[in-house]
Amino acid sequence: MKRSLFTIPGLAALWAALPVIALAQDSNPEPTAVVAGVNVMLVLAPLAAAALGIERLLETLWGIFETILRMLQIDIATPTYVQLKTWISAGLGLIIGLIIAFAADLRMFGMLSLSAQPELDMFMTGLVIGAGSKFTHDVIGIFYESKKTLEEWKKLLEVRREREGAGERVSG
Repeated sequence: MKRSLFTIPGLAALWAALPVIALAQDSNPEPTAVVAGVNVMLVLAPLAAAALGIERLLETLWGIFETILRMLQIDIATPTYVQLKTWISAGLGLIIGLIIAFAADLRMFGMLSLSAQPELDMFMTGLVIGAGSKFTHDVIGIFYESKKTLEEWKKLLEVRREREGAGERVSG
């Protein structure tokens, strides 16, 4: 029930913001986020995809690791473990982001036609990708919690309908 107290207002705020966002859209199909003649979305899309890949990889690895810990009957619900997991995930995300950027020769400043040393460009791109994995995780968490809240509301409505149906049968 606590989740619904936080998730429902968040969803309501999102729904309230949608008309404002739609009205703010320009009917002109020209991209507004252009740097040096390049649409920024063309640069951010592969970086976001890489961040999503890193986030999913880390979640898969943590899932395997936590399954092993549960089999060994080790408590993973402690605040210390959760904090340690967050820090390790952030560090691994940055490291994997850097590896991907250097291995794939990804250069976001180069894609924007901005001059930068190639190594520095790849380093910055790797940091953006790695740090983006945490943001991606948080966004996925919002959707997951929203789904859980809707499922809880559905169960609540089903129980309420069953009780009302039983009440009608008893009195009728």
